Amino acid sequence: MARAGPAWLLLAIWVVLPSWLSSAKVSSLIERISDPKDLKKLLRTRNNVLVLYSKSEAAAENHLRLLSTVAQVVKGQGTICWVDCGDAESRKLCKKMKVDLSPKDKKVELFHYQDGAFHTEYNRAVTFKSIVAFLKDPKGPPLWEEDPGAKDVVHLDSEKDFRRLLKKEEKPLLIMFYAPWCSMCKRMMPHFQKAATQLRGHAVLAGMNVYSSEFENIKEEYSVRGFPTICYFEKGRFLFQYDNYGSTSEDIVEWLKKVWPL
Repeated sequence: MARAGPAWLLLAIWVVLPSWLSSAKVSSLIERISDPKDLKKLLRTRNNVLVLYSKSEAAAENHLRLLSTVAQVVKGQGTICWVDCGDAESRKLCKKMKVDLSPKDKKVELFHYQDGAFHTEYNRAVTFKSIVAFLKDPKGPPLWEEDPGAKDVVHLDSEKDFRRLLKKEEKPLLIMFYAPWCSMCKRMMPHFQKAATQLRGHAVLAGMNVYSSEFENIKEEYSVRGFPTICYFEKGRFLFQYDNYGSTSEDIVEWLKKVWPL
């Protein structure tokens, strides 16, 4: 009997894999599950699991691409799985897990499980940053930038972003250094973002979560001893702190008008 050559093997692979799946970069870190016993075992042995349930393989395409990049970052902290509810073998599993993809406009569901039990349906922004933040802290608050009202606030993620903004920005700049758990920060954020909208084109208001130890240099440089700490800059130069933490958006706007006539 003649051995199957490389060309035949390539053809077989092409036939088995959907065209989008063969071309997409789906991470091997995403575990595909179809057996209820396998999922039960995984939930028993992993304490932070995000499961993508899809109506079909094609319906999962975009989410799998995104989750593949997320999986690389949260490796060792969270687990990502995929269940194709359109597959005959997986249908029982989806029913058992109470996944309903029958509505025409519903193609996928993202469910989170913690410590072996269902925790919550993921209903935050389906973006790389939001999902990574969620898996690193499933019970933490959403990112500030997920608030539609905060669209005019410049959200800084790294020291590189921070330095770049200082270097290029010509308009007056007010930066809130905050921690996600800080109650005073949460109280002030709506006023800060409203002021950002009112001052759009005249001044820049930015926010940066510097709670992590990776930002110790920034905290030391600008005397961030508590949260929030709000610093005022002109053309990259730090001038002073804004310390009226009970202020409204109108207070912030009026203060900026005094230090920099708009």
